[in-house]
Amino acid sequence: MAWGLLLAAASGCAHTPPRTDATPLRLSMARQLIDRGDWRGAFEVLERLYRDRPDDAAVLTLRGIVYRETGLLEEARVELEAATRQDPESAAAVSALAILLDQVGEHEQAAQLHRRAVELEPRNAAYLNNLAFSDFVRGRLEEAIAGFEEALRIEPMHARIRNNLGFACARAGRLERAAEHFSRAGTPAQARHNLAYAHELAGDLARAFDLYAQAVRLAPERELSRRGLEQVASRLGRQVPPDLGEAKVGYSNGEKER
Repeated sequence: MAWGLLLAAASGCAHTPPRTDATPLRLSMARQLIDRGDWRGAFEVLERLYRDRPDDAAVLTLRGIVYRETGLLEEARVELEAATRQDPESAAAVSALAILLDQVGEHEQAAQLHRRAVELEPRNAAYLNNLAFSDFVRGRLEEAIAGFEEALRIEPMHARIRNNLGFACARAGRLERAAEHFSRAGTPAQARHNLAYAHELAGDLARAFDLYAQAVRLAPERELSRRGLEQVASRLGRQVPPDLGEAKVGYSNGEKER
């Protein structure tokens, strides 16, 4: 399962000069580019900000996030540790560093920082999710489930948090609850796919095969589900059903498929 961690906006820094009127706008632009995965565009905006404000915790945090998400983990650590030194009360900086530490396997230290981010902003669903996911990674399933549930009380319609809760329930053997959460988090095809993956992780390959096949039938264009079906079929020594052999995409009866 891909990391389910959420990014939250960076806060300001108490140790830098007053910002110009353009600074909040540029920070907002950088966040939007990060949300879209436009790392080059975000870094260009942040580089201009950094030249003027090299000690700004918000700028350092966003630069660290860009480095982290593009695989430059050492550079990310330098930026994010600097951000937390500049503003130890910035939950955004603390959380971004915690996510990085989780990625490099320093889970215990990461968990401490996730807890600190929640202490700083206890009503932030993203930080609650991140702490719960850290518990999930460390096998603390009951704490993870409780954390995801608390995050959902703040943002009940957040699909990623609900999917994370579904995977935690599945890992704890509560597959019916997992199926319920998956069904509330996305389309029927997405729900079948996630439940299939949960069964695959649990070693129930026959059930995973059936659920992947259902997902492909519901959404033939979903390559991720198709790959999951093919991989499980190979492990079982089975053939993919003939009607699922190729994706059916394109036009039909003169109308574009939706």
